[in-house]
Amino acid sequence: MKTKSTFLVSLFLFNVITIVLAEPVKVTNTDLNITILYDNYIFKEGLKTDWGFACLIEGLDKTILFDTGTHGNILLDNAKKLGVDLKDVDVLAISHDHRDHYGGMDDFLKQNNQVDVYLLEAFSKQRTQTVQRYGANVVSVQEPLQICKGAWLTGELGTQIKEQTLVLDTTKGLVVITGCAHPGIVSIVKKAREIIPKNVHMVFGGFHMLHKSEDDIQDTIKTFRKLGVKYAGPSHCSGDRTITMFRRAYGENFIKLGAGKRITLAWPDANKWMYLGQKPPKDIPVKFAPEMIATKARELACSFSPDGKQLVFTRSDKNAKIQQTLFTSKLINNQWTKPKELRFTGKYPEMEAFFSPNGKKLFFTSRYPLNDSGKPNNLWFVEITETGFGKAQKLPDTVNTEEYDEYYGSVSMNENIYFQRHGDIFYSEYINGTYIEAKPLKEINSQYHESHPFIAPDESFLIFDSARPGGYDEPGGYIKGDLYISFHKDNRSWSEPVNLGPKINSGKIDKFPALSPDGKYIFFSRIGSDKDADIYWVSAAIIQELKAKLK
Repeated sequence: MKTKSTFLVSLFLFNVITIVLAEPVKVTNTDLNITILYDNYIFKEGLKTDWGFACLIEGLDKTILFDTGTHGNILLDNAKKLGVDLKDVDVLAISHDHRDHYGGMDDFLKQNNQVDVYLLEAFSKQRTQTVQRYGANVVSVQEPLQICKGAWLTGELGTQIKEQTLVLDTTKGLVVITGCAHPGIVSIVKKAREIIPKNVHMVFGGFHMLHKSEDDIQDTIKTFRKLGVKYAGPSHCSGDRTITMFRRAYGENFIKLGAGKRITLAWPDANKWMYLGQKPPKDIPVKFAPEMIATKARELACSFSPDGKQLVFTRSDKNAKIQQTLFTSKLINNQWTKPKELRFTGKYPEMEAFFSPNGKKLFFTSRYPLNDSGKPNNLWFVEITETGFGKAQKLPDTVNTEEYDEYYGSVSMNENIYFQRHGDIFYSEYINGTYIEAKPLKEINSQYHESHPFIAPDESFLIFDSARPGGYDEPGGYIKGDLYISFHKDNRSWSEPVNLGPKINSGKIDKFPALSPDGKYIFFSRIGSDKDADIYWVSAAIIQELKAKLK
């Protein structure tokens, strides 16, 4: 006989599906990182210096390499020592047609030809021929051009020596990165402000002031001040005298450059976009967005739409007329709206909402009664259109039953649904537009309480919670609960469930697992008492670590 505990408190699933596409999806980071790979000045010991310039920009939609220095072997060697994989570069932009800026292009393209190379139309045809010889794509530039969100090229500047500059639009203001600044560093900064009318936060790179007088340098510093340039970092062809004078003038706001220098900034709207602006966790779980969604009631988990622009979560309040209610917040004009109630079946409890992988349906649990006897909790869904949510529809009797509660449905890419029924995990296959009779997942279920399954979009793994012995719960709790994972084998059977370990599981009850949109984080609920229930998140690196151990 099974010794299952009936979990009476209705809780919520955070279930953001990782979309599986033909091509991998690059996800932006919350930080914009700039690394100097090539310079005739040194910043990090052990790297090579040489006349030239190159820097790497990471954290935007595309990874950008700006210039390549003179010699490819130095570029590649410095990148390797800094732990930079140049195969991750999406865009190469060359500032101007001088060898100390394009010289390393051949060796770079030998390693990575899956890039777009941005060249000015005025460049020698040999540059275009070089790029085409390696099979990379040439993008011809003349006017200002946006590479991706947050990154622009100024287009052709100057008269005798044509040059383009990279401009980054960050939350702090503009970051202007120059190759040699042949058209004049002041003219370049002014052009950047014309393209993007914002304050200039930072200017660095080659200022081409090697042979300028002290008066000329001082005039440039004064103009920088008038233009509102907060930080300055002359290097490469700027000259030692220029560097010294800027250091004295800017003091703490002077940027010392050189090979190996790293600069970290917030990229546009990142903190308002991903994960409600929360700092991503590492391998120790932390509370998720407590200042935004936490109240005296219990917030038990959350579900983001696949595009990350809508959040749905459950609020459980014993003192409320309806104890379990869905709430939602949307990202509108780069701001998250104040959470408000989301109701589909009127005055009845609704909970555990989650989006389908394609974002066309929202599934949830409701106690909406279909007869006078008082129906158990069943699984429902609404269709999502451009105008909002449709009418609530109950899943068929092949999934729902009269006798038991059904909770926490999680669907795969092909809409197979995995859910909880009476302390066991069940699944129903979606065939020809309908769900067939649900079956228990016998390889996962035990004589103890298994519940709240999260199925990977490709059904490669299943995360769930269980009260089975051997967990990390404190003894004497009203119900035990740890998070476990099982992997789908090649023969379509399931591996023996593995506990996610003491770093994630705790002395409290850890339940309701799911993944973030990019698959990088696990979300779950940590429950102690009626007054202690919060949403937590943690790095999902443990999934691959446990999978590797099975091999």
